[in-house]
Amino acid sequence: MHELGYVRNHAARALRSQRSHMVGVLIPTLDYALYARLVSAASTQLSAAGISTLIATFDYDLDAELREARLLLERGAEALMLVGECHRQEIYDLLHQFGVPFVNTYTFDPESAYPTAGFDNSASAAIMARHLVHLGHSDICVISGITEDNDRTTKRLDGIQAELARHDISLPASRVIESPYSISGGKKACALLLSRDDPQPTAIVCGNDVLALGALIECTARGLDVPGDISVVGFDNLEFATHLNPPLTTIDVPARDMGIAAAEFILGKLSGDEVPMHNSVEVRLILRSSTAPPRAPGVHGRSIS
Repeated sequence: MHELGYVRNHAARALRSQRSHMVGVLIPTLDYALYARLVSAASTQLSAAGISTLIATFDYDLDAELREARLLLERGAEALMLVGECHRQEIYDLLHQFGVPFVNTYTFDPESAYPTAGFDNSASAAIMARHLVHLGHSDICVISGITEDNDRTTKRLDGIQAELARHDISLPASRVIESPYSISGGKKACALLLSRDDPQPTAIVCGNDVLALGALIECTARGLDVPGDISVVGFDNLEFATHLNPPLTTIDVPARDMGIAAAEFILGKLSGDEVPMHNSVEVRLILRSSTAPPRAPGVHGRSIS
């Protein structure tokens, strides 16, 4: 085969076996490292089983996601990996109509009617809030991702609010800003929070590490010491988080484990095996130097410029 340069004719093979040996993966973007890690791990697992991966992105636009899902199925994808549970109902209808196996990643919900491989976003975000409360913070703000059509972001915000409420700490709407996942978005949101007439926050919870980086840059530009004047916590544990000044406290999300779990579920379904419908991965709070107890009353750090 190598000497003759032979390549299998997958179209003919699919006609004979009624199998395309292709799985579609739909992710919001390839710009974010964790999605790339998930896809890489899943693709490696699927490739070892002789299955190719078709990747499509939709830039957080659920209508675009529906169009891409149709294209993947038309191109012969015999299973789909999706991100989150919030999709147009037409996607679920299509998958059910044609009996196509699928799994929702980045979420874990044993009560869901749809298979999941991931983690509880609400409980994971609550860990961040609990950490800050245990340090003694009560003046807390949140820079969240956009919640519209995004169940992961919505549940993270819900988890933060619920955990603060459990400790009798309010989180008014004026202390929450939604922003696209970008450094500039994090900077702008942080600047707006710090410019308001409310009592100055002693801690900021960010929906991911990219937003946290933007918040750190803005705090430093305003002459604030992190964590002396204000603590900042992120989510995802991207590679750069440990190299920031100060290194970022964050939630570690094992994206590769998610990709492997999702691929194993799909492989099991394609083989007709009995596989668990819901598979969880463990997230961890990574403590670094961007969080500390708030300053005692009367102890002043640098002022906001």
